[in-house]
Amino acid sequence: MKGSRLRRVVPATAAALLVACLAATLLVSCASPGEPPQSSSEKPRPVSTYSVDPNTPTNPSPTASSETTRRAVTTHRLEYYKLPQPYPIHHPFPQAGITRTHGLRSSVFTQAQMNAHAQRAFEQWVEHWITESDCPPGAVRPHLGPGPGLLYYTEPYGTISEFVGWGMLLTVMMDNDQNRAKGLFDSLDAYRKAYLNEWGFMMSTVNYHKPMDAWNRDAATEADENMAMGLLLAHYQWGSDGAVNYLAEAKQLINDISQHLVERPSYALKPAATWGGSDTVDPAYYDSIYYPLWFALTGDATWTKLDESYRTLTAYFIKKYGTGLVPEWCTVDGKESRGGGNGLNGDSYFYGWDAHQVSTKWAIHYAWYGRSRTPVFADAADTFAAWIKREAKGDLTRLTNAYTLDGKPRGTFTGLPGMVGAMGLSGTVSPQNQDLVDDAYRFLLTMDVTQHYGWGTATAKLRDLLVYSGNFVNVTDLDR
Repeated sequence: MKGSRLRRVVPATAAALLVACLAATLLVSCASPGEPPQSSSEKPRPVSTYSVDPNTPTNPSPTASSETTRRAVTTHRLEYYKLPQPYPIHHPFPQAGITRTHGLRSSVFTQAQMNAHAQRAFEQWVEHWITESDCPPGAVRPHLGPGPGLLYYTEPYGTISEFVGWGMLLTVMMDNDQNRAKGLFDSLDAYRKAYLNEWGFMMSTVNYHKPMDAWNRDAATEADENMAMGLLLAHYQWGSDGAVNYLAEAKQLINDISQHLVERPSYALKPAATWGGSDTVDPAYYDSIYYPLWFALTGDATWTKLDESYRTLTAYFIKKYGTGLVPEWCTVDGKESRGGGNGLNGDSYFYGWDAHQVSTKWAIHYAWYGRSRTPVFADAADTFAAWIKREAKGDLTRLTNAYTLDGKPRGTFTGLPGMVGAMGLSGTVSPQNQDLVDDAYRFLLTMDVTQHYGWGTATAKLRDLLVYSGNFVNVTDLDR
């Protein structure tokens, strides 16, 4: 979830659009304090060197209220989308404690409290950022709000595919008898299918006034990876014998990604169908978490080779710089690339908005497979967490939004809860990082995702809370 794929420029106000946070991140400030601490039932907070005050605003809130700025589209509470008819839910939220994941969790909050935080984040995401406006019948979409902080090629209240992808993935994970979110998932999938391009991918940017040019129609690879994984999880969550054959859709999309978005023989992950490859890759686009499962599902060796390529790329940066920082764009072997650029005249060989979600993905990889099966990603997360501790010097609000790869500050924004939350996930792979995990989690809770700049942060907050709480789970049987 992020602001990268079409040589994007991310303006200063897009600090509000973290993650990454997309997709991201699938990613692209969260300003005013959000949820108050759970003082009535919160565990006593241990003394920590990484202390932040979650009640201190880090940036001024916008003057316009979210209720005023959101009138251009209609949104509803989660209850509006709940399916009335019963249906089987094989892996209901919360999964923590049922399906095993690896990694530290917060020692400050109970598991029940962390589950409640994720539930609230899901409800806020639906209430403020999902709309039926300007959708085909039976479809819904995440909207971008009016701005500020919109990506330069988008329109107010428009849609980009990364957030449809993350939305599908997170919705299937959040389903239970309370949320009854299968209908919401199907409506997001219907929107995806309403805007397919000639390669079988959702168009990256859906405009309503500007003409849909070739850039809009091209793919955004991370979006399609998350859509495919969301469909695969939907098969294991609900089965594929209903109105939608989730397994068939997942297999088709996985095959299309292999065919059109992987450059051979370099096995570089392309950012789009028509450009990029070995000379231009985005490390944050690699969803190596999914590749072993997709190989088991399809037998396509592309996924093993792509996984190996990304592991080699990750190891290169750890060895060369020793910080755990990875760039926005690079070549497939880790060298500087001028091909992506993010609209910054080719200057993209630094850790910035896209790269923030890489540590989230390392944490998910560790959660699903553990250190023995993913040592390179666990080592990378350890290296990054150690660098964060050195850079923060006991104060997470010191961390800025961009760095050179050897760890020199380059950014201008500090104290951003979503950014700190994503970075702190690197600490989940080792016990010595408990303080970092606790304080990054607490800081993430302060992020207000109801404001008009929150289209990216709302998704990132929900995703990261699921990872921190042990609820971002692999419910397939493909690795068993």
